[in-house]
Amino acid sequence: MELYLFRHGEIEDKNKFIGHTDSELTIKGKKQNLFTKIKIQKIKVDAVFSSNLKRTFIDNAVNVKNINEINFGLWEGLSWYEIEEQFPKLVKNYLNNPLSFHFPNGENFDDFKIRVLYFINNLKENNYKKVALITHKGVIQLLLNHFQNKDFWDIKISYGEMIKLNLHF
Repeated sequence: MELYLFRHGEIEDKNKFIGHTDSELTIKGKKQNLFTKIKIQKIKVDAVFSSNLKRTFIDNAVNVKNINEINFGLWEGLSWYEIEEQFPKLVKNYLNNPLSFHFPNGENFDDFKIRVLYFINNLKENNYKKVALITHKGVIQLLLNHFQNKDFWDIKISYGEMIKLNLHF
């Protein structure tokens, strides 16, 4: 299956931890989402899915909670500076082992991974050949890490960018 991974357009709160919180798109972000829609039409995919957060919405996409960004819990909507001020002990734990960290009142990485991979595994049951996902940076990093063994933190993906992933189940 060809999986076309699109990161949503630029958001207003781009310097904050925004996971399950909805953030408005900038003017540039709205244009990026429009270009995403056009790219998807040209690819002629079998199905289009987006997370259920409005920054990923495009016409004809099925909104799915399983491909939402990780839930940052109490860190949602805060800048790194604010997090360091309010949660100094937790910041040390996060920096020592970010992929094992459980965000306060949020998710840990393992739960996030299980949620996203459950959705991906269900795609294969529908025998899709080409699928587009409009989703988030963390989801795309997770998928590239899992399926291509890329280092999670080395994966860079800009707002509005697309990455094609070939999956062989």
